[in-house]
Amino acid sequence: MRFNRTTWLFLGGSLGIILLAVLFLSNQPKPTTTSGTPTSEALRPLFGGANVTDIVSFSVHDEVAAADTTYKQQSDGTWSIETSTTGKNGPLTQSTIDNAVAAVINLQSSQFAAANLGSFGLDKPNATIRFKTKAGDESVLKLGNRNPAGTSRYALVNGDSANVYLINASQDLDTIVTLAGTPPIVLPPTPTPVPSLQLPGPLFGQFDPYSIGRLEMVDNKSSAKLILLRDATTNWIVEEATNAIPGAAVDNSLVSVILNAFGLLQGTTAIPVADLSTVGLDKPSYTITVTASNPTNATGPDIRYHIDVGNTDPSGALTYVKVEGYNDVAMVLTRDLQLVLTAIKTPPYLPATPEATSAATVESTAAVTAAP
Repeated sequence: MRFNRTTWLFLGGSLGIILLAVLFLSNQPKPTTTSGTPTSEALRPLFGGANVTDIVSFSVHDEVAAADTTYKQQSDGTWSIETSTTGKNGPLTQSTIDNAVAAVINLQSSQFAAANLGSFGLDKPNATIRFKTKAGDESVLKLGNRNPAGTSRYALVNGDSANVYLINASQDLDTIVTLAGTPPIVLPPTPTPVPSLQLPGPLFGQFDPYSIGRLEMVDNKSSAKLILLRDATTNWIVEEATNAIPGAAVDNSLVSVILNAFGLLQGTTAIPVADLSTVGLDKPSYTITVTASNPTNATGPDIRYHIDVGNTDPSGALTYVKVEGYNDVAMVLTRDLQLVLTAIKTPPYLPATPEATSAATVESTAAVTAAP
């Protein structure tokens, strides 16, 4: 197919128009985002040359929460609260402040000129972050609205009110702003709540008299005591007794009665007592400690059942008792408690036999004869 002269002129003119259009478009300004920031502009560091160790003061003001806290870095690198509208103070989680300062001094942004700061929430910034260096330089970052996508934050930097900075760290900045009203104070561990005595009822739960290996009762006024041990044959022997009977054997059944009476002591009421001296428990009249092997773990720690015995109430019918591990004071029937305490004065020995009495007399006589 052959083109005539008219066709060639038409094609040449079309090509010229296309070339002119390409040249025109290549000279147009770069497209911009809805924020006014050139899309092809690279992010640049907002604050250059700073290091966390160079910062001596870091302040966060939250206009929305009406809170302001200034953190001060000591010479050893630790942070403390210098001032705070929250009234809070105490040791801080150091890494939280370190991370916040590092995030701010390493921010990156793009910028663009803007005449109307109100369009970006910068006529009345909702938060301000300041930091000072050891050299005495101060940097100020005023935060406005988020961009339409919510990924960045408009800001003013130092005294530059002609340019708006678009910072690509919206979530990080939101977290940092909370430091104005919520300083990262290290909270003490929550104390384990002390259990309450469930009275009326027994002082001890799941008391097993057959697991008991040691019984100790002390009269703190007279220093009289009784200490019984269960030997390898499960028989009870006297380790120490103020009213010991030489050569006498322990009545195992009587010890069982004492242990059952102790394990089944009933508390009528539990009362909080701020001053233990008012019920005689600052210096207890008696202490009773019963030790049992751990039924769930043979190698585990022994189980202690311990009470301090104080005064009786005005009627004498009830006695104040402090159970180890509880804050409240229990009241138990005096007659039940006395059944246990009488063993201090009268240890649970078997009745003496003529043979035992004779042996004891011979031993006593020999001791006297051998004396100088």
